[in-house]
This record gives sequence, structure tokens and C-alpha cells, in this order.
Amino acid sequence: MSIFIEQVRGGADRAAMLEVWAEVFGRELGITPAPAWADGSDSHLLARLGPGGEPVGTLSVVDTSDDRRLQESCRLGFGEGARCARFMHLAVTRPFRGRNVPLLMALEAHRLFVAPRGYDYTWLLFDAERARASFLSRWLGFEPRADVFASEYGRRCPLVRDERAEESAAALRRAARFLEQSGALYAQAPAGGARHALGV
Repeated sequence: MSIFIEQVRGGADRAAMLEVWAEVFGRELGITPAPAWADGSDSHLLARLGPGGEPVGTLSVVDTSDDRRLQESCRLGFGEGARCARFMHLAVTRPFRGRNVPLLMALEAHRLFVAPRGYDYTWLLFDAERARASFLSRWLGFEPRADVFASEYGRRCPLVRDERAEESAAALRRAARFLEQSGALYAQAPAGGARHALGV
């Protein structure tokens, strides 16, 4: 089985992404996720079973650099003028959980969006009870903040990564090595700029 991580580029991709949202957020969790279309389609990733195959996961990267109100409400403490992006809508359908799909999407999000756009920080809201033990903290260098917020998803705290820190770069390298060693080959796909994982 091959998992392909692709950039959402058009109507069919967007429909597939919304299908994953409906399954994970709607039917499983009973919530409607906030839309994240401000950056256009090129800030969204879709995990599929092979090129054009069944959609199994999503991840969005939303530029929040100019949203000072949001930053302040989450007590992020980024300095004036800092470029920051929020990871949103991380979702994987039930049969494909526990197979490193979120880790693959997070690495691809960094390669396609975070590094080229020169963000100083990336962040997201995560389950406060599981934040420190999450794959985001263990493998990708995100640090939990002390503040906890009530949301439609339950108790959440910010996870923040300083993209300028060497520790963050080292964490990304370790995560890529882990995927390679675990049999999930993280390599350039033959066409289209997508990356894929084999044997996930």
C-alpha cells in the first residue's frame, strides 16, 4: 500500500478533503470545523491511497501572521512582525490511524509551506492531556504551552515550534530518519511534486 501526500489543487481535491472532514469531524466527533480557505488551495494537504485514490487524511497550514487578535487570545507571545502559521484540520480516517500518516503530512507541510514561506513559528491547539506525549512534541519539536483553553474539541493548549531554532531542524531530521528506518519510505514521488510513503 502506498500513501501519497498531495497538495490540494482543485475542486476534486477539495471535495475529497471535505469528505475526510465530514467523516472524522462530523460523523465521529459531531463538530463542524472552521473553514481555512484564506490562503487558497495551496496550503492544504491530502493523504490518499495512491495517486487519485481514496482520501485518508488532511492537514491545513494557515498563515496567522496578521491575526494579532487570535495570537493574543491563545497567548502565543509572538513578537510584533513575527511570521507564524497554524496547523489545522489534522484528520486521518479510522482504518489508517497508527500508521504515521500525520507525521508524513506534517513533514510534507514543512517542506511545501513552512520552510519556503519563511515562517518564524508554527503552532496548533492540541488536547491538553496528551500534548506532551503527542507525536508533534516527541518527533517534531513542538513545545506545549501552559495555558489551557476550552473549545468545541475539549481542553486544548497551544503547541508551538520555533522554526528558527536548531532544535526544530534537528527534530525534523530525526522524524524523517524514523520514517525511513521504520519502513515508511519518505521519498519523492515520480510526478507532481507529491511525496509518498510505502509500506505504511
